[in-house]
Amino acid sequence: MQAQYSSAEMVRILITAKDTVQATVYAPAVAPKAVLVVHSATATPQGFYRAFAQHAAANGLVAITYDYRGTGRSGPPKQNSRFKMRDWIQQDAPTVAHWAKDRYPDLPHYAIGHSLGGHALVLGFGTEHLDAAAIISSHVVSIRTIKSWQERLRVIMLLKVLGPVLSTIFGYMPGTKLGLGEDMPRAAMME
Repeated sequence: MQAQYSSAEMVRILITAKDTVQATVYAPAVAPKAVLVVHSATATPQGFYRAFAQHAAANGLVAITYDYRGTGRSGPPKQNSRFKMRDWIQQDAPTVAHWAKDRYPDLPHYAIGHSLGGHALVLGFGTEHLDAAAIISSHVVSIRTIKSWQERLRVIMLLKVLGPVLSTIFGYMPGTKLGLGEDMPRAAMME
């Protein structure tokens, strides 16, 4: 049986530090047991985690998802082309984590870091108040470890040729047009 969610349980918020990060809070219908912040993967909009966040809320957790600046609802990548992945790791992840702690100071705090989001946690950004964290599919990208030469060539062409060229032409990486996830800022692609 699938749980039903009312719009009152899902609230979109703006978290503002230096720039604005758009987040969504999924609140349980009962008093929350804990808070879970989902730090997303590169080029992955927060909507990708919606079902997971709803499931967490249905099990008593306040779940928070967000888009890194220059992606999704946190601003168009072309107008925010200066944001790098390091900005997402060093600024966005801690900003959301601190907001969550300020908003829910008396609850245990957990985090899930998916890919790039896991790198933020492993590097210690946004972890000051965590009681536990899980890292999913976070790895060092090393082209030389790709076994299939066809896949290695495809990745090289994307990261070293197509990505930089398209980012320069359009002013952002048009990931959605290529079926590669979310559009992202030029600086993030180049990094």
